[in-house]
Amino acid sequence: MTKHTSSKSTNNKDARYVLYTKLFWCVVLVFCYSFCQAQSKEPVLKDTLNTDTVVAQKDLIDVLKKWFGKKKDSLESNIKKPGVYYFVFIPSIGYAQQTGFSLWSSINCSFYNDSVHKQNISVIYGSVEYAQKGQLSTFLSSNIWTKGNKLNLLSDVRYELYSQETYGLGGQSNLADADRIYYNYFRFYQLFQKKIAHDFLAGAGYSIDYYFKINDQNANKHQLSTLYNQYDSSKRNVASGLVVNILYDARRNANNPVNSNYANIIYKQCTKSLGSDNNWQSLYLDFRKYIKFPANSKNLLAFWNFNWFTFGSKPPYFTLPGTGGDTYANSGRQYIAGRFRSKNMLYLESEYRFTVTRNGLWGGVVFANVQSVTNMNTSQFDNLKGGYGAGFRLKLNKKSNINLIVTYGFGAAGAKGLFFNLGEVF
Repeated sequence: MTKHTSSKSTNNKDARYVLYTKLFWCVVLVFCYSFCQAQSKEPVLKDTLNTDTVVAQKDLIDVLKKWFGKKKDSLESNIKKPGVYYFVFIPSIGYAQQTGFSLWSSINCSFYNDSVHKQNISVIYGSVEYAQKGQLSTFLSSNIWTKGNKLNLLSDVRYELYSQETYGLGGQSNLADADRIYYNYFRFYQLFQKKIAHDFLAGAGYSIDYYFKINDQNANKHQLSTLYNQYDSSKRNVASGLVVNILYDARRNANNPVNSNYANIIYKQCTKSLGSDNNWQSLYLDFRKYIKFPANSKNLLAFWNFNWFTFGSKPPYFTLPGTGGDTYANSGRQYIAGRFRSKNMLYLESEYRFTVTRNGLWGGVVFANVQSVTNMNTSQFDNLKGGYGAGFRLKLNKKSNINLIVTYGFGAAGAKGLFFNLGEVF
């Protein structure tokens, strides 16, 4: 049982504990990343982009062409070319714990802006979803790399008429405490990054999260103290601020990374002068490692670690670190989004991605993850909440190397869920 106290000495002790914990994780992660870099020197390769054919591979487009008696792609059409756009469009019926059944469509447009072998692929992604529980979500993001990877332009725009269950703050919440909150949401993120060394970039930008028409269902039923209004009973929240970051990205294809590393450090400063409700800051540390295993196969062992901290005054409730709070809402997929939420969060996940058919059309995946958020009373990290699961991968487009991922996962206290994703989870 957590001990609650308001004494000055205990508060100082808790503050020191949080500081030491953050410093410890920062040191560990920097060490791990440096070690991974030392162990994964990239082999020198010739410029093979224009000669790297994908004839041996098969995707859903090939299957459909065969069904309808269409002619196979020629050798020339299978060559990856800069300036050629590779599209994937999926209309479908989906399911998520947060939304129930839904009608959704997603589009992925991938392309290269240069012919050199080490040019990163650019991706534009959009989706529209209407769900059983009345949610409407629209999403458009882009990750554009200029010639020679000299500049990286990132944008994220969303508009949602949404509702979600919230379970309070900290890691000790119960499913029975669910409190449904309705709100409208607008997001605009824009980040510009410039190359400072090979695969290293530094950048700056602006972000705003605007929540309005917030409606706490339980509060309307005359419950004086709900999980949401214990933290903030306002009907409108704004988080507006400047962002700076340092990025290392050796992934040539973010749709499906292989044998590469990724590290991103993002610092956000939200201020009243830019329209934010409060002055506060956040630090987001994101590390990923991809290893072919076995080395001579197409199978992949992938690791993902992010650590998310907030400082200063009170951030808006829905901007606090939490399950599914990452950019593409992929973390903790066995839990309902927002299941665990607090001021600080640690997260670790691993996947094993493997081929089932030699032509690459079908594959499989098994995964396990663990997360922890801080207790709001003590600022100490609560018990670890883990999960695991498995699923299949279907190659949608062999030229952009993008898969449809469908997994089913299990978590603590009977949590379980079906998860769909266009492209890899991380």
